[in-house]
This record gives sequence, structure tokens and C-alpha cells, in this order.
Amino acid sequence: MASIQQEYSYSVKLNYISGSVSTEIRSEQISQVLIDYDYDTKNMPIIYITAKMDKAVMDNMLLNDHKNYVTLEINKILKNSATQISEVYIKDRFFIS
Repeated sequence: MASIQQEYSYSVKLNYISGSVSTEIRSEQISQVLIDYDYDTKNMPIIYITAKMDKAVMDNMLLNDHKNYVTLEINKILKNSATQISEVYIKDRFFIS
């Protein structure tokens, strides 16, 4: 019996939170999101994000990596579906390291 493989499209929302200031990293600035599910050597998945952003934001991230965090929301939408309803795939906040 052949399995039917479903295809999804994804949208990404990323915000950098520094104290009470939230800076949106726009989706067009994000070029890659990789999720490493290596449970042989790690307790939980690691998410790698490649993005182009303002130098001041990046400097702030590097100087405050254990104080500030990012919120990440990845939604998926089933391709070739009559309804284009998005489903939350990942939604959480993360410290930068």
C-alpha cells in the first residue's frame, strides 16, 4: 500500500526581545530555518536560523545572549487543500546561544 505524502508551505515569525523592546525580524530577512532532531547526542531539538539583520540588533544579541531571547512561530499550511488554514507547528521563546 503506497503512502500519501502531504506537502506543506510554512510561514515564520521571529521577534527579538531585549528588556521591554521587541524587534521584529521580518520573514524576508530569514533565509533558512533548520531543525536538528539528533536525539542520539542531544536531549531536545536545536533550531538554527540564518537571517540578515541590522548590525545594532545583532550586536545587542551577542552582548546579551543569556538575558534576552527570541520568540519564534512557525505555521504550516497544507498545499493543494481547498482551505488554506494555517496550523501552528512551533510557537515558543528561546534563548540565543
